[in-house]
Amino acid sequence: LSPSKGYCTDTLFDRAMEYVATHKDDPFFCFVSTPVTHSPHHGPKELVAKLKAEGMAGNVELNAQVMNLDMNIGRMTKKIDDLGLAHKTLYIDGSDQGMSDRGAPHGDHRMSLAHDPAQHAPFFVRMHGVEPFVCDRLTGIVDFFPTVLDYCGIDPPVEIDGMSLMPLLKGNDWPADRTLIIQCPRGRTATKWNNASVKTERWRLTNGKQLYDIKADPRQKIDIAAQHPDVVKE
Repeated sequence: LSPSKGYCTDTLFDRAMEYVATHKDDPFFCFVSTPVTHSPHHGPKELVAKLKAEGMAGNVELNAQVMNLDMNIGRMTKKIDDLGLAHKTLYIDGSDQGMSDRGAPHGDHRMSLAHDPAQHAPFFVRMHGVEPFVCDRLTGIVDFFPTVLDYCGIDPPVEIDGMSLMPLLKGNDWPADRTLIIQCPRGRTATKWNNASVKTERWRLTNGKQLYDIKADPRQKIDIAAQHPDVVKE
């Protein structure tokens, strides 16, 4: 490929749309991973200037990044529609990590990688025949792979992490409860319980010792491990 010019997200989506158009008559998998919204934050110059002229306060560069990403997601969905592929294309937008304390404080531990703020991530799925709805069930990024396989009618490996989200998308049965274990050690050296969480539909056990009832305390402000030692042990 020849060297590219222009804003990074625009260029990546340009290339992705070219790929989809080239392979529209064949099965294809297109994964677009953007540098945004990681720091350093550099938004498109014209959009940054426009937002500043309109009086936007705060991190204008970050806001411009997000707005540009949203615009490109819209471009991609329109491209899929224009190519006549919407009826047979599963389109997913997701993030690799959560928001920490960006606009939604979660108490004194709000920057902990073991708590929900650092792990909640936007995840949108567009599938033909499914009307928009909000799902509040417990899922994780490990469900991405089995979902894509299920949609494509491909049998998953015998041993696989995650579950296909297709039943949820179709409004069918889904386990009443499940358990997800997540650890983000940073530094790439794992230490037992460091930045780790065990999640169920109701409970969150973080760092191996704090317990939260996520239904009653979604901001994870009150540690109730002492009141529920049986849950902690389990």
